[in-house]
Amino acid sequence: MKKNFPIAVFLIALTFSLSGCFNIFSPLFVDPLTSDLSNVYDTSYLVEIGEYYADMGDYINAKKFFERALQINPTNSRALIGMA
Repeated sequence: MKKNFPIAVFLIALTFSLSGCFNIFSPLFVDPLTSDLSNVYDTSYLVEIGEYYADMGDYINAKKFFERALQINPTNSRALIGMA
C-alpha cells in the first residue's frame, strides 16, 4: 500500500471533488500539475496521472507526466504507450 499511497490519495481526493464532497481548493488537496515533479520517482504514480489526463483529453499535461516517468525509467512500457 505504501508504494501506491500517492495515487490512492489523489484518486480519493478526485472522487470526493467530483462528487461534491470535497473541495479541490482545500489545503489538503495537492494538485499534481503544480507539484515539483523532479522530486517524484514513483513511475506508477506518474503514469497513472498521465493516463488520467490523456483520458480527459488533456494531452499537454499528460505528456509532462509520461516524460517524467521516462526520465526515471526510459523503458516504461505504459509511459511509452502514453507518449504514442
